[in-house]
Amino acid sequence: SSAPVPCEPGTYQVATGSPSCDICPEGYYCPDFGANYTVECPAGFFCPNGSDSFAGPDGDQRCPIGTYGPSVRTASVDGCLPCPPGMYCAATNDNTGLTSPSGLCSAGYICYGNGEFP
Repeated sequence: SSAPVPCEPGTYQVATGSPSCDICPEGYYCPDFGANYTVECPAGFFCPNGSDSFAGPDGDQRCPIGTYGPSVRTASVDGCLPCPPGMYCAATNDNTGLTSPSGLCSAGYICYGNGEFP
């Protein structure tokens, strides 16, 4: 008899005796080999089907500069909100995603929306 094969990252299986693994659903990620659970995608990021991390393979699942992600379980970049007029949404310098606008635009400047700098 052959040995059981663990589910790959990006997949999971909660049932015993299953012949296949399920793709990790959108809004969640499945980071481990042999996962029998899913992990909620954190605010500031988006997790499409089959995600094996919240940051993505190249860190490309963070809400883009000029947007923010206030909600958990965001499935796609379309769930990231544009920075509102009068505010800016800058890049973060660590491994966190932006969950709210960074701040107000500086005096003497106008931010029309999707602002990246104060």
